[in-house]
Amino acid sequence: MRAQRLSRGAARAAAAAALAYLAYVLIRYAGLDGYLDHMEPNIAIPAWLWLGGRPLYPAAGAEADFVTTYGPLSYLIGAGVYSLAGGSIAASKAGPLLAAALAIVVFAITLLRRPGGALAAIAVVAFAGFMALFSPHAFWNRPDPYLILLVTVALASLPRTETSAQGLAPAIVIAVAIGLAVDLKAHAFVFFLPVIARLWAVTPTATNAFRLGAVIAAVSLATALAPFALPGVSLADYVANMTRFVAGVGGSAEVFWKSLRYGALLLAPVVALAILAARRCDAVLAREAFCVGVLVLSLGLLLYPASRPGSGAHQLMPLFPVAVDALLRLGRAAHSRAPLVGAWFAAFALGLVVISVPVQKRLHRQFAVIEARAAASDVRAVIATLGEDETVEMGFGATLTRYHDTFVRPLLIFAGQPFTFEAMTVMELKGVGQRVPARFAAHVGICETNIWMIPKGEAPFAMSSYWGDGPVFDEVFRKGFLDAYRRDRASRLFDVWRCKLGAAATP
Repeated sequence: MRAQRLSRGAARAAAAAALAYLAYVLIRYAGLDGYLDHMEPNIAIPAWLWLGGRPLYPAAGAEADFVTTYGPLSYLIGAGVYSLAGGSIAASKAGPLLAAALAIVVFAITLLRRPGGALAAIAVVAFAGFMALFSPHAFWNRPDPYLILLVTVALASLPRTETSAQGLAPAIVIAVAIGLAVDLKAHAFVFFLPVIARLWAVTPTATNAFRLGAVIAAVSLATALAPFALPGVSLADYVANMTRFVAGVGGSAEVFWKSLRYGALLLAPVVALAILAARRCDAVLAREAFCVGVLVLSLGLLLYPASRPGSGAHQLMPLFPVAVDALLRLGRAAHSRAPLVGAWFAAFALGLVVISVPVQKRLHRQFAVIEARAAASDVRAVIATLGEDETVEMGFGATLTRYHDTFVRPLLIFAGQPFTFEAMTVMELKGVGQRVPARFAAHVGICETNIWMIPKGEAPFAMSSYWGDGPVFDEVFRKGFLDAYRRDRASRLFDVWRCKLGAAATP
């Protein structure tokens, strides 16, 4: 008994320490005056422009001027925050940060509602370990934090015990979560297959299972279609735009194997199931085997989107709450007949924490670089020097290293400056074999914007694409820019290039 109390106390202390550390990381990211990745501003900007009346997706058949391949909810949540708090870097990150924090809280509260002990605390450590390992994807300004939250909420809706499911409430919660998730990423329903399997496993008859399935299908479809009733959010345009950037892009062997290594961590319940099977063969084992089998199936289905160039193992990440929940249920099912299941769970949770340490070190180095460079402050200083009728846009230099300074470009749009194009869209268009709109080059060639900010000391628009297919902007574009603009002055991090005509031309 004393040993049990000690192990329970140690597990709870570890859980408290893990949660405290995650809180520190989230708070530090919330205060970070910048972004970690170029997709973050590319979610912040369309959300702001949509509030101003611009359609969220380009019209079907029209030229694309922005990569908006995510579902509408990825942008509408940010738009909702802006409508309350105004446009800022902090506001653009508030939604995903809140989602990440709520996912942790919901998971912890769910454990308090169920039989616990040391295993419940170990589950919290494992949940935190996955959050740390998948940093910053687990909390940054992308759809992923919302997906983690929705999967966690769906798990929390399941019956508290393994008795038969009663009523439609769990099915409705799961269905709404699925509908919202599909409005973040089109394939996100796959994350919920193990949750549905868990619900079906405690459904007493095939008739009830069919009824629950019908409810889930109907409610999730209605939920997923709801955002497309909003002005400027077209389902047809969304599908056409997503197809433009997704269809025809094959997988990458390198990305596939990296994703597979991370995916192997999500198979930890398979090991626990094998340990339990050696000691117990009954209805409980059959139920757990069914649920773990669906988890494996879901992981297999997700390996395709996770293996595409530009993608990665974070595509698998929203499955981790399911994996932790499965390990916890297997540990409770084992009881005294298979104590190795609990030992495996504890070792696995500790292992997650250990292997996340290099990830966290790299993350804090990124934080430190952004804090030291303070590119956002530099952009605000340039905005403050603009004349009454002057306009400014963010340009790009010659290196991907200095490209990171341009991630703060939403500050210009928040300040009412124009938006025409950005480098990521051009990279993506070229990467999938799509034509880059000629109006991009025409825009700079006729000097429609007075000023461009270019990373200091670098040749304008000369950087190479991360796809490895040569320069992002072609020679005609670069020559047109140099013919139309001259370097006027410099701020701390940017050269300010001004139109040679002295004022922007009329389109």
